[in-house]
Amino acid sequence: MKKLTLRLLPILAFLLFWDISAYAELLGDRIKPFLSVKEIYDSNIFKVKDEEQLRSLIGDDQLSDFVTIFTLGTGLNFQISRQEIDILLKKDFLRYGHYTSQNAQQDEVKGNISLRILDRISAKITGDYTKSLEPREYYRTQEKVERTTKVGGASLGYDLPSNFSIHAGFRQEEVDFSIPELENRERTDKSYSGTLAYSPSTETKFEIAYERHDFDYEIPQYIGGRLVSNDSTGDAIKAIFTRKFSPKTAISLSAGYLWRKFDEFSARDFQGTTGKAEVNYGITEKLVLYAMAERKLYEELFLDQTYSVNESFGLGAAYKPTEKIETFVYGSTSKRSYKGEADIITTTYPPRKDRTNEIKTGMGWYPVIRLGLTLLYRYTTRNSNLDMYDYRSHGVELGVSYKF
Repeated sequence: MKKLTLRLLPILAFLLFWDISAYAELLGDRIKPFLSVKEIYDSNIFKVKDEEQLRSLIGDDQLSDFVTIFTLGTGLNFQISRQEIDILLKKDFLRYGHYTSQNAQQDEVKGNISLRILDRISAKITGDYTKSLEPREYYRTQEKVERTTKVGGASLGYDLPSNFSIHAGFRQEEVDFSIPELENRERTDKSYSGTLAYSPSTETKFEIAYERHDFDYEIPQYIGGRLVSNDSTGDAIKAIFTRKFSPKTAISLSAGYLWRKFDEFSARDFQGTTGKAEVNYGITEKLVLYAMAERKLYEELFLDQTYSVNESFGLGAAYKPTEKIETFVYGSTSKRSYKGEADIITTTYPPRKDRTNEIKTGMGWYPVIRLGLTLLYRYTTRNSNLDMYDYRSHGVELGVSYKF
């Protein structure tokens, strides 16, 4: 902890005593630059079971490391009459203390154009580009893995009388990876959606939605010694309810049914419920409780798996003792059931199932306008029926940020 603090002290002093309020006022509301520095200690960088497993993976047995993350970015907002453009530009520089081969850069570019055509017709065009390091708990390799995601989409809405509205949308997502071992995970997902919504008030909304996904994978995957196409289609229907009771009390519920059908090996097909529930409850002006539960499918990177069914639950609290201090504590547990070779062909290995538990707590201090300091502690464990995937780690994050 002392080492983390010493590495950030010069930057903190610079931001506290450098008078940049004039520059911030000059930028106004349209251009909003920001910068931050975060120092992280992670006791298990590669998310492995022990030193012996790490040595066999990379030839080194040091589990822990320090990571420094420098972030620069800006937000842009332009409004012309009833039309609006929002853009986010962000770049991260990651620097490791011991494992310098893992040094990397992350990029994020997001933008959307919101259009209001007449009084009842609206449209939105979105674009998104991200290049980021894949979290270590999702794959096993000594190399760093960068995921590049490109997203584009458009939607059209029409407001009907009596507080009803209809929306139709199209979205395309392309996912690529930086190492050849994951070429069979590279894909294009084209999705089509239609929604009927009813809003009896500004605080309440009901929605019925239909979604269609077409997954097109670049190359086949080896299953049982033969190449198999990963292409599939998915159809989902869901109902959504959102209600805001007060500024700090709200509920959001989503429940539906998903059909997933693969072009080859129908044993991988999925039919089942999906959904998400989120509840925020403001006990007082300073104390808020929140809970979350979710069931969804996740496209896996582990080479012997296709996808997983994730069931997660979380519970937390946020407390704001003063205007300048915020604290929180959050705990979650998730069960991950994999659909892989063991479910498709006869093998000697049982289907993989993981249980991940995490608790984190932290605080934020905002001593002056636009300047923030954050401190976070996290402890995570994963227990699998295949013990080679077990791991535990804890970490501390100390950060300082400035928003112009």
